[in-house]
Amino acid sequence: MSTYRKIFSDSIPRLINLFNTDQFASTYGYGDRQYSSWKTIDFANGTFQGGVHSIVIAYKLGILKNKAKVLELIDSSINAIPKIRHSNGSLVEAYPNEHSFCVTALVAFDVLSCIDLIKGEISKDDRNKYLEIIRPLINFISKNDEEHAIISNHLATGVAAISLWNNLTGENNSRYSELLQVIYDNQSEEGWYKEYEG
Repeated sequence: MSTYRKIFSDSIPRLINLFNTDQFASTYGYGDRQYSSWKTIDFANGTFQGGVHSIVIAYKLGILKNKAKVLELIDSSINAIPKIRHSNGSLVEAYPNEHSFCVTALVAFDVLSCIDLIKGEISKDDRNKYLEIIRPLINFISKNDEEHAIISNHLATGVAAISLWNNLTGENNSRYSELLQVIYDNQSEEGWYKEYEG
């Protein structure tokens, strides 16, 4: 086994343990154990919902073998997103009502990647339901800017999410090209991309 595969394989149980798998809990499918189990924070960090991307990769690599359990975990995680999503389509990471461009784009990309990787293993109805759950996230990053600064990796994640959305839905959301242009417009003469600078 390669070093990278071993590290990945060893990490998957820890990732799965973050998710609330109690079907009777109001936080079923939440990936933020600090919120759903330990109650050490007052809001769910949406970033963890993107863990489905790693879970489906582990399944595709044969690290996780129980298809029914994998699909159940993915389903519960994606279906939990509307419960933690703000009415404007955004997710939070660090504080309530954050409306995080980055986390919203990250989760959109990761869930869309997951949908793409399991397309042959889920029904068309489930695929469409999952896409509709992600639509508000795509709408948010399409209508809002990253307000913390010109942070190229956040913008690039938005580009990737919208591009994958277009690929999976056949829609033609051109916002990805606007975000890409912001990255290029702020690139240094040496070729470096702007990150968190004043």
